[in-house]
Amino acid sequence: MLHKWYSPECGLYRTELDPSDDPVTYPYLIYDNVLVWKALSFLFKYGYASKEHIDNLETSIKKYGIVEGPFGKMYAWSTDCNGNYEIYDDPPGSLALISYYGFCSSNDDVYINTVRWIYSPENKYYFKTEKFDGTGCIHTPFPWLMSICNYLLVYKDDKKIKMIENLELDNGFACESFDGETGIVKTGNAFATCAGFFGYTLAKVLSIK
Repeated sequence: MLHKWYSPECGLYRTELDPSDDPVTYPYLIYDNVLVWKALSFLFKYGYASKEHIDNLETSIKKYGIVEGPFGKMYAWSTDCNGNYEIYDDPPGSLALISYYGFCSSNDDVYINTVRWIYSPENKYYFKTEKFDGTGCIHTPFPWLMSICNYLLVYKDDKKIKMIENLELDNGFACESFDGETGIVKTGNAFATCAGFFGYTLAKVLSIK
């Protein structure tokens, strides 16, 4: 099933929907391809994937996915492999996670520029108030709880951990997005998928066993 989405012309996998289930601007999402790279790298350990194909995928991601951004070279969100690309990010499948997946180092300049853009006013879906900050997306233009998790998995920021303590969310339950002023649920009440990711993040960051 996965192979039918592969394009031998550019060496990337295409998609029709982004992680928020919205239609994509360009068919080759860099985050999605890094996720495939990670899955294939895992399968390789058990003899179910080719090392050559994994290496070629990595090369194609860097060839088509690294573009010029506001802070220097960074990873694009999507591309058509013909020179057109989109700078964007989506909390349910953020480019901030590619370092956590092992695709690059958290000290890599291209990655640093990417994360810097995601969590900056250059990103029109970045929200920062006196109490809270986070990113949203076209699907839900409010700060997402997942955006905080994405950052914490790479950079264990004490300020963001403290910020989480002040989030009311959905009466204490994980939710899709929250109000940037009050920390109260904005969309996606009792979001089970987010709750699992949130719990996983806290266990990792706080070293809970």
